[in-house]
Amino acid sequence: MSQSTQEAVSSSEPDARELKQLLTLGRLVSSVGHELQQPLAVIRNAVFFLNQHLGENLDEKVRKHMSLVWHATGTVSNSISDLLAFAEAQTPERSDTSVNVLMVDALSRVKVPPEIRVTTLLHDSLPDVRVDPVQMVRVLVNLLNNAIEAMPGKGILTITGAALGREITLEIADNGPGIPAEDLPLVTEPLFSTKTGHKGLGLAIARSLTERNGGTLVLKSVPGMGTTSILTFPGHASHMGAGVDHGE
Repeated sequence: MSQSTQEAVSSSEPDARELKQLLTLGRLVSSVGHELQQPLAVIRNAVFFLNQHLGENLDEKVRKHMSLVWHATGTVSNSISDLLAFAEAQTPERSDTSVNVLMVDALSRVKVPPEIRVTTLLHDSLPDVRVDPVQMVRVLVNLLNNAIEAMPGKGILTITGAALGREITLEIADNGPGIPAEDLPLVTEPLFSTKTGHKGLGLAIARSLTERNGGTLVLKSVPGMGTTSILTFPGHASHMGAGVDHGE
């Protein structure tokens, strides 16, 4: 074996070891995550049961602490779900799905503060996209929450859909402070976050799920003006209906 070949093999060995370690870590995260979900579910069910059956007989201090337990276990459960979604890489169950239906479902799952105005510009006749609807609603929820969190005061959340040739695009834009240019290439990487207390998995999961469903996720941002998340999926050319502004 030549020296250059030996060097090539040697340089590839760490990559193989790292891949094996990542696969092992993924299996460990999956196993531990599922084991933790069951006792968490038991705790949350117990708190719900006590609240339902004791109701007004609960001491106010006890009620407050039960509420703390409920919200804390909910936060942990969501964190575990995020880790499992990232680690398990489930194969999408794709079907022809309406973009509008996906967005309506996602919007129903997020809490939009009254100070934020939502404007949707979705064409009535947008072609369907072939995706896993459960996974894509999760993507949209992550992107919507990310945009909402970027506007702690008043703001405008703009959702736009369009069919351009053989591609379908869906944009979610905020008019928050934007993302610094040096951070923009990193925001969809796992565990990267500019927000205190955040895991840095939301955008990483959104990108991963989008790519598994045959699409792409690109973020564009102008500091001081806001950020736009752009989802693109292959589609078929179709006549487009008029855009409808549902903002108030």
